[in-house]
Amino acid sequence: ELISNIFYSLDEYYTAWRGAGNKWCIQQYGNTWRNRAREAYSQYNGGPSASCRWTNPNHRWARNDIGFAQKYDGKAWEAYVANQQQASTINVVCLANGGSHCPPGGGPDTSDWYQKLIQTHDGQACVFDGEQLHCVADLRHSACLVSVGQFNSNNVLRLDEADTAGISQKRYDPHTLCFDNVAGLIRVGGFVTTLKQNKLRQTPNGEYIRDIEPGAQLQVEDIVVFDNQALKRFYRVTLDGQSGYLWGGSQTDYKEWLTPSELRPDNYPIPSVNDWVEVQVDRLNLRRTPGGEIATVLTQGTPLLVKGLVTQGNENQVYLHVLHNQRSGYIYAGYQLPNSTLAYWVKPTAPNNDAQAAFCPDGSQYDATLMVCRNQRDSFGPFSRAMLERCSAWGGGAACEATFAVSINGVATQLPRWSTDWFYAIRENRACPLGTWRDLSYGNHCVEKNSQGIITDVYGPFDSTMVSRCLTSGGGQACYFNRWSAAGFRAWRHSN
Repeated sequence: ELISNIFYSLDEYYTAWRGAGNKWCIQQYGNTWRNRAREAYSQYNGGPSASCRWTNPNHRWARNDIGFAQKYDGKAWEAYVANQQQASTINVVCLANGGSHCPPGGGPDTSDWYQKLIQTHDGQACVFDGEQLHCVADLRHSACLVSVGQFNSNNVLRLDEADTAGISQKRYDPHTLCFDNVAGLIRVGGFVTTLKQNKLRQTPNGEYIRDIEPGAQLQVEDIVVFDNQALKRFYRVTLDGQSGYLWGGSQTDYKEWLTPSELRPDNYPIPSVNDWVEVQVDRLNLRRTPGGEIATVLTQGTPLLVKGLVTQGNENQVYLHVLHNQRSGYIYAGYQLPNSTLAYWVKPTAPNNDAQAAFCPDGSQYDATLMVCRNQRDSFGPFSRAMLERCSAWGGGAACEATFAVSINGVATQLPRWSTDWFYAIRENRACPLGTWRDLSYGNHCVEKNSQGIITDVYGPFDSTMVSRCLTSGGGQACYFNRWSAAGFRAWRHSN
């Protein structure tokens, strides 16, 4: 409080000093440092109406102005300063901004930050690596910071705004960070089947709503991960019109509680692959990438085939990957938290034609979360080179590259096939298959490079329009695969 009062007083004084040059008394008696100081003091002591009071020796508060002038002329403070040229070691900026960790030397004191979970003034959850703060928007995804630093999630250090002044911050998207670093985590928009009796709660570990029986089919609407050691997770779901959070297990037992499912409930809030939606707003931008360059503008009532889903940010902003008139792109479809706005942007609608967002072998469906055609037992390739190498290194042997007869859209062909459990273990939770990453120049698809750094392959999904172009150009059975050559993709991609 003392420091705050001192700086408040200095603010008042400096404001008056800065405007002193415009006052009649300064213009009449001279714009000297001494006169400006006296003018500033008169206003500080008596308020703006006391401007030029120091020139009136008969004013009832003249003694205050005279006393200030005597102190100014006496310069008694100089007796307390041994070296007037030495820089102050007081961390003025930190103190002025109300900081509580303000050591001498100008920078914040970070000695107490190591291996602690830090909460900043604006609610971010961060980990300090000695040079930089690595942050997510709030504590509900804090455990996902496990990959960027060690910390005890039960020991939260709360800092004021000034405490972090001058410290670089890197902010992570919680969906990418959590999915990449928490084994077995289900993405927002994905589907799960409950394996055990569970409970639906208002908030994670909060008020009980109802029981959920084993075998329930649910869609994930939000994720919460806490405890960076156990990586405990909750999922927001809706069952029979009631929304809340269910327990998703910890790092050691998550497979006992829920399993990713290719089956869908009768009703679910977030559009998924091969669903059709209709634009609800007057004008909606179709973008080349989520939040990126505008490709065209869609009008209200436009039907769209959903090819995939990207969720970003703390409010679970939804971008749908869609197909429209042989052109694919991304539309913004609202956010999920604190209350869903998806219905304002799009609504479910009947199929407009027989187009497909992805092609899969009979008996399997496309899993947009893991970018693979699968069922509960098997997952179908092609698989990335990095996945094949890991399969071999883990003792998979000839089965890693073995192919099996399948039928896709009535066409007989051969595809690699792994058990779904083996596929999960090899692939890991990643935005793209192991050894690949998204590339904006390839429509935000996941791509693979060779040893020379040249993009050689592009991963789907590839919709009906693209497959038709591929077939017309002589691509053959491979047109139905979930991986194309980069050259083929460039030739058969949608017009931009």
